[in-house]
Amino acid sequence: MRVRHEDGRTTTLACDTVVFTADWIPDHELARRGGLPMDPGTLGPAHDPAYRTGEPGVFAVGNLLHGGEGAVTAAREGRAVTAPVLRHLATGAWPASGPPLTVEAPLKWIAPNLTGPGGGPLLLRTGRRMTAPLLVVSQDGAVLHRRRAARAVPPGRTFPLAADWRDRADPQGGPVHIRIG
Repeated sequence: MRVRHEDGRTTTLACDTVVFTADWIPDHELARRGGLPMDPGTLGPAHDPAYRTGEPGVFAVGNLLHGGEGAVTAAREGRAVTAPVLRHLATGAWPASGPPLTVEAPLKWIAPNLTGPGGGPLLLRTGRRMTAPLLVVSQDGAVLHRRRAARAVPPGRTFPLAADWRDRADPQGGPVHIRIG
């Protein structure tokens, strides 16, 4: 089989069968059956930046949230969830999440998909290749963030969205929209 790389080079692969996959479905069966609110984009549980789901005491990370991510992402989320879990165990507190985060095509999903305290960069996935897209974040007509991605973004791969705008989102406001400007 001959395959072409993104840079135009071709390679011949000696093989009997080739299977291509993408857009994996998260390992969400228990979450779905348990009645957790699910995100229509990622197909995993809706969650905030502290990995809290809609059910008090239930946290979610890794391939439960967005299938097909690498071990590095799952490990990073596993480390990041320890402080919110320990805080919950110590205080019993379960702060309410804020408005949902939504995306417009060609973006497919964002994680986390609820606003709230804590957390690092957000992950976005696109349905088509984009060269350094301009990402625009807005809520109720006000632009909260506008920045060009630092690199080309291939389809079916996640890329980060800085979270430095989150404190400007109104926790009582409407959904926060992310689009390509």
